[in-house]
Amino acid sequence: MSRTYPALLLTAIALLVAPFASADEPNEYFDEATVLSPGVNSVYDSLGDTTLDPPIDTILTAAGTSGSYEFFDDDGSYYGNGRASALFEVPILNNSINFTVSGYPDETFEGQHSEYGDYEAYVSIYDINNELIDSVYYSGTLVPGAVDTYAETNANWAGATYNIELENILEPRDVDFWTFTGLPTGAQFVARTSASGEVEGDTIIGWFDETGTELDYNDDDPTFETYYSRLTGEVPANGEVTIVVTGWPDYYFTGYHADDTEYVLDIWLSGDFNLDGSVDLADYTVWRDHLGDETDDALDNLGDGEPGVTIDDYAIWKANFGASIAFPEELSQASVPEPTSLALLLLAAVGLVTTCRHR
Repeated sequence: MSRTYPALLLTAIALLVAPFASADEPNEYFDEATVLSPGVNSVYDSLGDTTLDPPIDTILTAAGTSGSYEFFDDDGSYYGNGRASALFEVPILNNSINFTVSGYPDETFEGQHSEYGDYEAYVSIYDINNELIDSVYYSGTLVPGAVDTYAETNANWAGATYNIELENILEPRDVDFWTFTGLPTGAQFVARTSASGEVEGDTIIGWFDETGTELDYNDDDPTFETYYSRLTGEVPANGEVTIVVTGWPDYYFTGYHADDTEYVLDIWLSGDFNLDGSVDLADYTVWRDHLGDETDDALDNLGDGEPGVTIDDYAIWKANFGASIAFPEELSQASVPEPTSLALLLLAAVGLVTTCRHR
């Protein structure tokens, strides 16, 4: 799915002026994370691995009770990259399993395809009470113009059914760990991925603490309706946040995915609606001017993470008011506002909210 939003243009402009970095490979593991300088809040990389062949696109068929091939599937497996096949509840005939693997688009299973690559087949056998009674594993290499047929008999399988699930990703691909530093302690942040180029990817991101323990993860950002990812959290005492980026469906961040697209990962402060690195009255003005909007575009998805501009987005801004990211050119002259000044600004903002409610 693909949608274009005005806020994405604002993000692109912000990325041009904000500090930007690329990967310091290898950074596939937590203890190899690319550690970014304070103020660098945007990174660019690709999940592709040019040393690996792309996963094969399989088609699967199995014999039914008549003995002929009655079951068929193209992309139904929970394993792999979405192009591996699976069949479920296939009845066992004469105590035997019997299935054939081919490559897309060979729907006649005569070898009319050009797919080449390795795959694995996981077969699970269930009795009439749907209890698992056995499992069988096969591995093969599909070559252009050929099909692979598997058949096996076991007297203990009488009256049972079986599932076949193919896996087409057998080698780990790229995973990127990034550590953002110099973030304001206790502030709420938003980490998210977006497209870099015309081809959309499907990312998963995770947040790890300083010990390498996973704290949270996200697959698809619901606000912008894309396959890119978004998560929020509170900056810990050390001011560092480690985010990992991988491709779907690699929920364990081990590299078993097939997404080779380029991406941008950025981290912003919640409530920084104008993307200038600070949560201040200018951001309140953005919120006030767009209160009631049905989309989150004007806030660049840095509010409560739900569609629309509401009072909940104001609460996010208020909670983070005064937090800022010091970009490199500002580090030498950065100053922290006096508590009294912050209090006066917050009181002024509250007054503006009251005025806004009565308009």
